[in-house]
Amino acid sequence: MLGDTTLKFQKSANLLCDAILANDSLLEDLRKEKYDVVVTEFYEFCMLSIFHAVGVRVKIISSAVPMTEYLAQFYGIPVPRSYATSTLLSFANAPKLTYTQKVENLLWTAVDGYLMNGMVAHMPKKKRREKTQR
Repeated sequence: MLGDTTLKFQKSANLLCDAILANDSLLEDLRKEKYDVVVTEFYEFCMLSIFHAVGVRVKIISSAVPMTEYLAQFYGIPVPRSYATSTLLSFANAPKLTYTQKVENLLWTAVDGYLMNGMVAHMPKKKRREKTQR
């Protein structure tokens, strides 16, 4: 059930992102501003594509919540499973987890990875790549 909702959200986000990237007038207006740096909240990957398409070289991602394991892996940030807890499941005694907590943590990490991989698999990468390689 949660996976279906997540995929529906991602499909809607893809439609929105594709519409923005197809709006040459909007992208040209953004290019004219000649932004040196942008700061964005990270909800999904589209904002980075938009800023890349308009030529902004420095992009800063902020977040009001902890970075998920999936995003950390995407950006090459190591997440040691033996003591770093899943953002979907936290323990008060971290980083000194019991064996059972480590197993639970690993399972929740797998669930998060499954959901996020499903979202990314539904992203229209080729179209975005072509649009952002101007």
